[in-house]
Amino acid sequence: MPRIFLAVFILSLGLMPSSSYAQPKNPKVLLHAGKVSLLKLPRLKGTRISAAQIRPFFLTSNYTQISPEDRHSMYPSQALSFIPSSKAPKKTAFHIDISKYIRSPFRAISAEERMKWQKLREQLLSLSNQTPRPNANKIPLYLRHSVPEETLNYLQTRYRNLLEKIWEVRSYVVPKIVYASLPGEGTQINPQDTEHISAEVSNILYQIKLLLASLPDDPFLQMQQKYWGTVFEGFNPLLKGRIVKNEKLPRTDKRALVKKEFNLYNPDGTDYLLPRSETLIRDPDDEEELDSYAYVRMQQRNPPITQEAAALEREKLLDQIPAGLKIAFINDDALPRINFESWAKKGYLGRGATLKTFKEGSSFLKEIENGTDYDLVITDLLVPDGGLAMMPELRQMNPLITVIASSKYDRGEEDEETLFNAGIDGYLWYNTNLNSGAYGYIEYLRAMKNYYYYKNLYGWRR
Repeated sequence: MPRIFLAVFILSLGLMPSSSYAQPKNPKVLLHAGKVSLLKLPRLKGTRISAAQIRPFFLTSNYTQISPEDRHSMYPSQALSFIPSSKAPKKTAFHIDISKYIRSPFRAISAEERMKWQKLREQLLSLSNQTPRPNANKIPLYLRHSVPEETLNYLQTRYRNLLEKIWEVRSYVVPKIVYASLPGEGTQINPQDTEHISAEVSNILYQIKLLLASLPDDPFLQMQQKYWGTVFEGFNPLLKGRIVKNEKLPRTDKRALVKKEFNLYNPDGTDYLLPRSETLIRDPDDEEELDSYAYVRMQQRNPPITQEAAALEREKLLDQIPAGLKIAFINDDALPRINFESWAKKGYLGRGATLKTFKEGSSFLKEIENGTDYDLVITDLLVPDGGLAMMPELRQMNPLITVIASSKYDRGEEDEETLFNAGIDGYLWYNTNLNSGAYGYIEYLRAMKNYYYYKNLYGWRR
């Protein structure tokens, strides 16, 4: 009998309120695949645990605060029943679903979901191994033609800013993917993190797309587009297969791509181009030798145009182009802008035509956003914030404006289907003649005459 009393006495000591509580040693969170996360505390006989000690594991917005005076002891088992102490209100023991209160890093994950993150981790590792080292100083190697120093500096700055953003987001995203994929340790990535990651990755993909518009052959950018497209699809599985593909903008003109028409060839299939202007400057001492060259024979079949002949043809071409065109010309090279401004003042771009030039696309888009209307946009492809990079925003603001790409890229070097799907309506090859007096404006007028001929023939809306 004394032994029974002694056991009861020792047990009562363990349940009596006390001003000090023993700190549980090494509380451990057990994460069971497919089950609710459980908080397990060590079975320490005679140990009392205060509310202050367990509160850090709970979301305070959903947890009833307990004052220091109202201390509770916690029965040390996975039943998770709270037992009122002598100083707590006299209520029956109550039970809670602890999964609602465990902090977000300790959310359980199913085996199936863990395998999804493991597969994503392996895909990203493979893409990383295939990605070459980036180098902003190598940008000139991936340019298809030379650009002004200002444009080169702009591209290098954008490139370096993108690299910094990639390292920043990658250091945040990759550990979450890796941890979610670990056997026996993985946890769910909470919705708030998923939303934040999706926004950051979308921004990276957009910046990559802008740079690829100017540097389409850069292998680092190509692999990074695949890498971050895979990340985005991993967090947004419903969009799988939709991110990395080239964006195809809907065409309001219901027009089908015909390369002859898109490249503004004459209706009979012949070229509107004059011989290149530099072939006309010849040393008389080399006359006999040069006559054997193919381009000289071509020039003889299509002889140089004189100023008098240019004036006669110009008047005929102006009759076949709409009058009063309001034209925007976007080019980062100063010489083409100067030439077009001179031709506009002389009336060589259309009867009653007006022209405004831009050395980048953002100021042009700002004008469109503010309500300025243009009938025709002629944009270089390799120009800051212009060319392909501006098309999604431009087509959203104005789906009917005519856009002609004009670039030093030879016809077909930039895939016509890519340009067409981006919302561009035609391609004017920007060869050396555009900087050569009558050669320039005659070629421009011939190309524009062809565009408006096809537009009227097929009833294109733009």
